[in-house]
Amino acid sequence: MDWSSPNPKKKKLQHFIMFNFIVVKINLCIYCKNLEDVLETLNLIFIIVERSSLEANQLSYL
Repeated sequence: MDWSSPNPKKKKLQHFIMFNFIVVKINLCIYCKNLEDVLETLNLIFIIVERSSLEANQLSYL
């Protein structure tokens, strides 16, 4: 197995996560009126994306 080549499943998952993050961010800008709520929600989304990234990295080693 060539470890230097990027894992296509990992790349696909990262792109999927980033796409969903952008969509959610745009929707928040449109629908939320309270800036504090927007920032808190974006912080939660960042935590979820970070955890998903870590899980994707762990899965790539299995």
